[in-house]
Formats: sequence, C-alpha cells, structure tokens
Amino acid sequence: MGQDDQTALLAEHNNPANIPPPAPGPVYGVPAPGYPPQYMPQPASYQQQPVMVQGAYQQGVYGAQPVVVYSTHHDPCHNDEDHVTPAVLILIFGFFLGCVWLGGFAYYRSRNHTARVLSRISIGLFFFSLVMTIFVIIYFIAMANEMYSRY
Repeated sequence: MGQDDQTALLAEHNNPANIPPPAPGPVYGVPAPGYPPQYMPQPASYQQQPVMVQGAYQQGVYGAQPVVVYSTHHDPCHNDEDHVTPAVLILIFGFFLGCVWLGGFAYYRSRNHTARVLSRISIGLFFFSLVMTIFVIIYFIAMANEMYSRY
C-alpha cells in the first residue's frame, strides 16, 4: 500500500459524511414553568484525534450539549396524597371488622404524614383489640371453670 493509498484512506475515514449520526434519544417537550429541572445523563462526547492529511491538520469534534428537562408527568403511584382516603377507610371499617386494621401496614411508610398517622392508629387499634380479645376469652374461660367447679 503506497503513501497515496494511505492518504486517501485517511481522508475517506475522516470525512464527516462517513461518520454515522448519533443514536436517537428521547425527545423532551418544552419545560413547564414552576417545575424544578431534572438533569438527564448525557451521552459521552466523541472527540476525533487530529490527523495529518496532505500537509494540513483536520480535527472534528462531536459532542452533545447539556439538556435541562422539566418533568410534567403526574404519576399516581407516587402521589402520596392519594394514600389518605384508603387509610381513613381502613380505620373506619376496622371498627366493624377488626382484622381490617391490619391493612394499615400498607401505608405505614407513606410519605404523607396524615396517611402515616392513620396507619399507625389502625395498627395500634388492631393490637389493642387483639389483647382485649385475649383477655375477654381468658376471663370467660376462668368464669366457666369457676361456675362448673361449684357443682
């Protein structure tokens, strides 16, 4: 391979038309006012090394500009304001059927303060009713034994 062949290969290799475009990424909308910016990881910059071609340096620099993304998506799975209503329902229905209070464990670590307090009240009432039920059962067993021991 001669010097001219190498020069031609280098020139063809460094031609911007021969460089593939960057991979398509997500398209983000216009930032909504009032939302804090979220920074997305950017692809790495590609910097081409300078190459001597026919007595002149050629250098191509390809890089991505930083992009600020504003989130406007409402995710109901992470909205802890929605945890209050089920926590109230668990507390109320627990008075009719005590085992329902165990549902309070679902909101024990909620980020919503009200749901968390209602959850802890429900759990506390469950264990209180469990202890009271055990005492009532023991009391009736003791009374039954005393009544039968008189005869």
